[in-house]
Amino acid sequence: MTRTSLLFGPPGTGKTTYLLDQVDEAFKQGVSPEKVAFFAFTRKAAHEAKFRALSRFSMEENDLPWFRTLHSAAFSILNLSSSDVMQQEHLTDLGRSLGPFTFEHTYDEKIERVPSFGALGDIAMSLYSLSRSKQQSIETTWREVDDPRISLRDAKRFAEGLNQYKKELQVFDFSDFLDAVHEPLELDLLILDESQDLTRQQWAAARRLGARAKRVLIAGDDDQAIFEWAGADVRTFLSLKGNLTVLPVSHRLPRSVYDVAKRIVSRIRHRRPKEWGPRDADGSVIYADSTDHIDLKGEASWFLLSRLKEQQMHLRSMCRDQGVVYQYQGKWSNQTAPVRAVLAYEHLRGGGTVTARQGARVARYCPGCQAPSIASNYTTWEDFVWPFEGRPDWMTGLYGIGGEEREYIRRLRREGQSLTDPGKVTISTIHGVKGGEADNVVLLPDTNARVYDHHEKDSEHRVWYVGASRAREQLYIMRNRKRRFYHI
Repeated sequence: MTRTSLLFGPPGTGKTTYLLDQVDEAFKQGVSPEKVAFFAFTRKAAHEAKFRALSRFSMEENDLPWFRTLHSAAFSILNLSSSDVMQQEHLTDLGRSLGPFTFEHTYDEKIERVPSFGALGDIAMSLYSLSRSKQQSIETTWREVDDPRISLRDAKRFAEGLNQYKKELQVFDFSDFLDAVHEPLELDLLILDESQDLTRQQWAAARRLGARAKRVLIAGDDDQAIFEWAGADVRTFLSLKGNLTVLPVSHRLPRSVYDVAKRIVSRIRHRRPKEWGPRDADGSVIYADSTDHIDLKGEASWFLLSRLKEQQMHLRSMCRDQGVVYQYQGKWSNQTAPVRAVLAYEHLRGGGTVTARQGARVARYCPGCQAPSIASNYTTWEDFVWPFEGRPDWMTGLYGIGGEEREYIRRLRREGQSLTDPGKVTISTIHGVKGGEADNVVLLPDTNARVYDHHEKDSEHRVWYVGASRAREQLYIMRNRKRRFYHI
């Protein structure tokens, strides 16, 4: 008989450590690793849990076959390969046959969440995927999303065309994996992590896979359920029954940040009450009128967070003006082609060798320069034809680098920032750093009209709660100068 227990882990309370303790206890009781499943919501979370487990238990990768996402587990159980799954060329072919459905994003078996932006094909695919995850009709989903970029006629025509196309070619798309698994796994322990973010489709698949599990541990935090717009079914999570454990102390939040987080969470109407507290440190919450006096330099880590992507250009300018390395849209600012060209040029100038590909990058920013053939393995300064005499510094030699980028690279060097290593600053939406933490967090509370219309809803309170609760030391809240903002 299955025993179900619930674990609620408020921000920074060590949920993953607790879950791995349960795995450890199972191993000590003689449970074999293949009888333990640890299903996480995202591939990143699944990889982190598996990495920590392999290190802690001194195991090899194949020893923990069920530490993965539900989609990945279904893919493995069905014994699928990439040839069984719709690839980009399939969607291009489908879009061409249906009419004006083009795609800007890449789709394959590894995708986790379909982006809701892009060309008409991307938008149609997002609606289709959302309808599948919510287990409802495409028409109902279209009416809920209320996206003016696509008509109901086009949404239905795409969904019908996609279903027919898959049937004819006998291929799956990523929405099909979970519906296709029916046989339960033989498990002694099933852990579902970040369960507040599971969709109705994922809950159904988890129930089928875990039907024979001797023990089920469902972990999450309803206050951090910020993916309802992507189909997350927090109501199911809130309705669960079982022995409940709430982790009592945050190892992340100092008292001042905790107070702000608690003030936000108190606005959520539909939630489970939880008793937990901050770590023994004061920290600080600073309301600032401008980002001009926030110093990003030093060893501390930073999250610069906005509610909307379009607000991030200001944060990007802030980093560039201060001459710090930052991560934006998943890429580090010192990993751009101009920076790499500078490094290769200076290496050549100092007598070193570079690959032909690096040499081509140098030539790209040196008008009039002739680089060696790409077939060459390694090249030296003498292998190039330069449009100048001597060996000038990169600012003279690479005059094809634009003025703004040139000045930013100069600032990086003046501030002693590495041109090769990751930095300490991340620019992101709040949704993009879910599960993460930083020493210091800057929050921009501005919203647009569409988001502001929902600013008193539980879903919006949860977003700002997640944003505020990323800070380990200092939380900066920018004072709003616009009419629409979330009051923190």
